[in-house]
Amino acid sequence: MKTLVVSKQCFQPEHSNFRLKKALIISLSLISCSLVASPVFASKLTYKPINPTFGGNPLNTSHLFARAEAINDYEDPDKTKNGTSSVSSLLSSLQSRLLSELISSGEPGSLETDDYTLTITDNDGFLTITVIDKSTGESTTIEVTGL
Repeated sequence: MKTLVVSKQCFQPEHSNFRLKKALIISLSLISCSLVASPVFASKLTYKPINPTFGGNPLNTSHLFARAEAINDYEDPDKTKNGTSSVSSLLSSLQSRLLSELISSGEPGSLETDDYTLTITDNDGFLTITVIDKSTGESTTIEVTGL
């Protein structure tokens, strides 16, 4: 008759796999307890604005404008590629000079451009300047006294 010998080591709780599982459970329990029970360190949250519009440092203005210009990719569709031409600059300067001479003389007269008509009249010491926008027909009247 044969006898079967079974080792007691397989059925004992001290087996190596069982020890490993037990150690793992204990260590995880300790770690989770230490995390839950640990004190929390925090400070008061304070908001300090950066934008000078909302009370921030006014010295940030130029920096904020520079950043805004750097990320602005909007292109004005009405703007010409190289700015104003020399002819349009000359016409604008000439128009400004004529208008200045007409107003400073204080004498009746008129100036007509592509965009508007300017009429100056003298009504018994009242200088009346009438500006008529040709595109909309809108009229603006300015009266100056004491001349």
